[in-house]
Amino acid sequence: MAPVVGLGRLLSKLGTVCAFPGGGGGALSRKTLILFVWLIVGAAAAGQRGYFSNVPATCSAGATIAATMVTGPLNYLGVNPQITCNWPVPSSS
Repeated sequence: MAPVVGLGRLLSKLGTVCAFPGGGGGALSRKTLILFVWLIVGAAAAGQRGYFSNVPATCSAGATIAATMVTGPLNYLGVNPQITCNWPVPSSS
């Protein structure tokens, strides 16, 4: 049976495996991997709330989707960002 690998060791293994093609030796850093996973979790939360079922028609809908994705796993701790945009209305001449 294989030994259990801790999260730190798993992330370090993933960082060395996820190298960019074309040489250069630049491996995917741990911070980049954490940011990528954070945004994936945020996108999953936005999808579960049904934000991707319709194209956002207003600034508020688009901003709410973006804020939900940026807050990432905090959505599952009760964060529910709601953004309202107030665009100036052009005056009629």
